[in-house]
Amino acid sequence: MILITGATGRTGSHAARELAARGAAVRALVRNKDKAAALAALGVELALGDAGDADSLRAAMRGISKVAVILVTCRISSYHGLLGNSFRGALC
Repeated sequence: MILITGATGRTGSHAARELAARGAAVRALVRNKDKAAALAALGVELALGDAGDADSLRAAMRGISKVAVILVTCRISSYHGLLGNSFRGALC
């Protein structure tokens, strides 16, 4: 399963829709499930939380094999402790 942060934004929603259309199992970390209703209708699993909140991010990552981090602002500290050396390529 792939976790996508920023899935209700322009780039993240496109990525989530495309992956779901290709048959990938997708989970979207969202702050507002109502805003993500169109993704849920496509079979995207919604995880309520915030990328800046380590506890909700940790919960959303259960069972995840890949993460697409799509954020307008970078909050690297939230990801560093959870992803360690697996977190690469962030540009802020």
